[in-house]
Amino acid sequence: TGDGEKKISAKTIECIKARGGGESTGRMVGGSVGASVGSGLSSIPFVGWVLAGAASMIGMNEGAELGGNMAERFTDACEEELK
Repeated sequence: TGDGEKKISAKTIECIKARGGGESTGRMVGGSVGASVGSGLSSIPFVGWVLAGAASMIGMNEGAELGGNMAERFTDACEEELK
């Protein structure tokens, strides 16, 4: 640790942890929603399995983003980070 290094505050660490937890939960929920939507797409001949997989992946990515944003908003430690 040099003199010019910046240290991460405990609040910043708490905010990072909250966002990570929110993203993890959101990815799980989004994947479930995407898979349920994808099950209907899988019956399309030739490309159904590709569409079903894409729906699941899109659901996971969007769920992670939404979950992370919600966790930041509802965590007191992130209030300073959002300003």
